[in-house]
Amino acid sequence: MDSRRTLSLLQDDALVLDEPISDWVWVPLHELSRRAHQDGFKVVLVGEGSDELFFGYDVMSGGARDIRRFQNPLWRGAAALGAAALAPVYHRVRRGHRRYDLLRRARRGEPPYLGSSIGFHHSQRHQVAGPALKRSGDRRRALAFIESLYRTFAEGSPLPGDPESLVSFVEFCTKMGEVLLQRVDRVSMLHSLEARAPFLDHELAEFCFSLPGTLKLPEGKLKGLLKRYARGRIPDAIIDRPKMGFSFPFKEWLRKGLGASVESTLRSSRLFSEGWVDGPFCRRLLAEHRSGLVDHAPRLWMVYSLARWYDRWIG
Repeated sequence: MDSRRTLSLLQDDALVLDEPISDWVWVPLHELSRRAHQDGFKVVLVGEGSDELFFGYDVMSGGARDIRRFQNPLWRGAAALGAAALAPVYHRVRRGHRRYDLLRRARRGEPPYLGSSIGFHHSQRHQVAGPALKRSGDRRRALAFIESLYRTFAEGSPLPGDPESLVSFVEFCTKMGEVLLQRVDRVSMLHSLEARAPFLDHELAEFCFSLPGTLKLPEGKLKGLLKRYARGRIPDAIIDRPKMGFSFPFKEWLRKGLGASVESTLRSSRLFSEGWVDGPFCRRLLAEHRSGLVDHAPRLWMVYSLARWYDRWIG
């Protein structure tokens, strides 16, 4: 995909999905589905579920480490002190909230791992939320959902004390229905293409959730069990190649021509003028990103996607 075609695609009102999507993978997925349909394919297999069931993300390993840290009273005490001391700083700054919010959650006794699809942490809510959003809604709704997952896991899992299993369960329940499956279904069906996810076979999923992390991660390797099983069945070059995200260079293109289009949306969208999201704050994120100082691309995509959806479907 080149940047001009991508810009044209993002500006096409007919392609604004009926729900905002929190990552930009739907864009290359749209192009792949279009080409598959042109080439005569009617059904395709997709890998959704493999990372969540077989522990395929670095962030999941970090989440398991955080859970173990929360189990240490000394670490929690130090984290609480650090959160209290840093609170005035993070009330103002626009970066570093992932690490700070971990300390804040330790101080408040909240769940250590929230899933990998967090754009703006709780400690940054006051910065990104506009006045209308601040006046409305239940601020604990998302936290209550995560807490319910922790309770469900503790009550029903055969491995309630296994951090890796807990992380897999949270990741599966937060990402599969909210992001991955709706994304692939909407985009593939847009091109009359049926997508099937064999890793989501319910017996396979139940089996994976019965396995402790030590078996899923032999020698600490992500997806180690799945790779061990695949050895001899598919070429080693596929098994051993570095993990590659299915993406397009949104981060880089934001600093080029795509940045002007995103800035125009951040200035004109009713999402900001009606007070749901703070426009000046989001434009400062974009300016920082375009200067090369920091990578705000995931957060900028979330706001941009939400704004495009809001203008297309709301009101």
